[in-house]
Amino acid sequence: MSCTYHFSRCQSVNCLCCGKCCEQGWPVPVMESEILRICKMDFPELEIPLEKCFPKGHILKKNDICVFEGKDRLCMIHKKYGFEAKPLACRMFPLDVRSWEDGSISASVRYDCPAAAFGEKPEMASSIQLIASLGNEMSSLRPSPDPGYSEKLKPGIPRLREIAKAYSAIFNDKKLHLSVRFYAAAHLLKFHRDPANSGDVFTAEDFAADAVELAERSNDMLAPLIAGAALPEKDTLAGFRFMLSSMLRDDAGRNAAKRVTATVKAYQFMRGTGSLDINFGKNVLKPEIIPSQPLTDPDVFFHYFRWLDSKLASLHFCGGEFAKLTFEEGMRYMLLSLPAAVVIASAITEKGQTAGKKDMAAALQILDHAFLRTGLFHTKPMLLMAQRLVEGDDFPSLLKWTAGVPEI
Repeated sequence: MSCTYHFSRCQSVNCLCCGKCCEQGWPVPVMESEILRICKMDFPELEIPLEKCFPKGHILKKNDICVFEGKDRLCMIHKKYGFEAKPLACRMFPLDVRSWEDGSISASVRYDCPAAAFGEKPEMASSIQLIASLGNEMSSLRPSPDPGYSEKLKPGIPRLREIAKAYSAIFNDKKLHLSVRFYAAAHLLKFHRDPANSGDVFTAEDFAADAVELAERSNDMLAPLIAGAALPEKDTLAGFRFMLSSMLRDDAGRNAAKRVTATVKAYQFMRGTGSLDINFGKNVLKPEIIPSQPLTDPDVFFHYFRWLDSKLASLHFCGGEFAKLTFEEGMRYMLLSLPAAVVIASAITEKGQTAGKKDMAAALQILDHAFLRTGLFHTKPMLLMAQRLVEGDDFPSLLKWTAGVPEI
């Protein structure tokens, strides 16, 4: 079977040698064969014995910093023995590479990495050899299970890629206002949930063209609904705060007591009685969450669409080892990522200023760190809340006060 590769080319993966990847709280898994290989290496500057650097199959970290990070913030293994000497998890970052059961390989980028979040040069295509190598290595371990469209519909991953291209075409349709694009996509998702229309998931000949045509035809109906939407209802704001706290949840390096404290703060934020610390405590997300004004400058969304396109092209919003979601479930989270990114960008910008392009990139760094990477997103309350927010009457209002009002 010949291998096919799926990724968005408008990504940047140039390393800045900033050390950020070595200073993440996430555990870094290491295979037994990698541990044995690294333990034969020599690192005089290492302060502890090599055999103690891999507790429970992970690289040891002190204060969330990898023990192999040197004083110059460079990886000791890479610096002395080369890129190929590093564990697979380290070689992969900031790429997220998956091998699927149908033999295809996909790649997206993790915005934890500043080069990925703030870079503007489309360098992804130049990484095709690395993607192929990592993908083949991943396939020898365990291919990702192909996701279904829904719990009942299983059209196969090639068809899901066609459907994802349709949503991408709607999201990038410059004929439509940004708010209308996302509202139209929400309607399309709801349309196919109806058993009478679900056959299109399997049989529509040109799914993307039909979807874009339907979105553009719906503009005259959807735009007035957004323009006339009132502020979100109290229950909707509570639900959206619950979603935000889950999107921003980061339990890496937290003990049980700290996790309980984080849960209490998230609960208070959801109820509107407390704020949420973001950006490592540098900024605060207040319970009001409504920005002083929506973001309407297209340039501000440059990095957001690079992030979104990367998720859609790779299908890394559903299936896989971590995001064990159907296409339908994952797409609801993608639709909610727009108002979430705007709210976070508005919270971290300087007081009195409107969020700009760099603020959005910084917001995506925060959002992408935990987004879809915890078991929270698989729980029934979260899935039901996402469905309610996307398919409910208040979705137009969420879009209106974050992405602006379309012309009628």
